[in-house]
Amino acid sequence: MPSAQDVLDAINQTKAAVINDTTVIGQKLDTLTAAVNAVDADVKLTQQVLLWGFEQLITLGQYTNQALSQNDKQNDTMICILEQIAVNTCGIWNEAHIQTHLEKGIDASTQKLARLYAATHGDAAVTFAREEELLRRIEKCCPPEEPQPVCVEKPCPVPPPFNQSPPATQPPPQIGVIIQIQSPPATGTPPPQATPPATQPPPQATPSAAQPPRQAAPPATRPPRK
Repeated sequence: MPSAQDVLDAINQTKAAVINDTTVIGQKLDTLTAAVNAVDADVKLTQQVLLWGFEQLITLGQYTNQALSQNDKQNDTMICILEQIAVNTCGIWNEAHIQTHLEKGIDASTQKLARLYAATHGDAAVTFAREEELLRRIEKCCPPEEPQPVCVEKPCPVPPPFNQSPPATQPPPQIGVIIQIQSPPATGTPPPQATPPATQPPPQATPSAAQPPRQAAPPATRPPRK
């Protein structure tokens, strides 16, 4: 039967083991708390980077919208000018076709009249040539006023030049040094390590006495029949 001192020693050993286990658990909890804090810091840093990225995208998107609006206005101006060119080109083509036909008839009639008049009025032809020479000299000195053009293009609305440069983006937030979490050194007495139980060697089989092999008896032979 164990004595009271043996029981007290066993209780003290159990108490020391419990205290040691409690210390180890506290150290592991501290390590876990440090790891959770590090993850929380990384999450906050990732959130800052994402917020920065979204702000830059919004800024660039606003600039892109303004540039597209300016491009749309310029397209309207080009369409207006092209429509005017198309209308004027078609009108000029029609007028040129009509005037060509009329000019051919006028040219033929004028030549016919000039030949008839010169043949019947020689003095008048000489006087006409002299007056034409005098008129050319006068027009060379004092040219007549040019007639006003029939087609006057109306200016299309032109948007002001888009001189806005792309906005400057802000640099991303600085990423701090990655915190490496290491387990703190164990303090105090290490916990008792459980030693594996001793294994017993397998029983050795004792060799049994060898028995001689059995010899098969030869079969009995029958005598031949007479």
